Amino acid sequence: MIAPNGDYRLTVGINAIRVCSALNALMSDFMAINVHLSGDAVMLNLAGEPVYAFEASAPYALGGFGSGQDSSRMNCLYEKFSGMIANEPHQKGEQ
Repeated sequence: MIAPNGDYRLTVGINAIRVCSALNALMSDFMAINVHLSGDAVMLNLAGEPVYAFEASAPYALGGFGSGQDSSRMNCLYEKFSGMIANEPHQKGEQ
């Protein structure tokens, strides 16, 4: 649906990001810190008119010893968020 030479463009804006240090994640249980990444995406046609808009929010609730290092937690958030952004237009097309 979205390709570099396709008929649509996708713009993504980050509205909120909340992260914590590895020490805070290690010392806290999974409910103590709300780590997340959220934003809006708008699909535009070639004329620049909005065709479809949606929100995505990716939580990361693994705390304690399973929380990992900062880079692994951030990669997990980015992967989850980008997966949500990439899959939403396909899910919309299947409806």
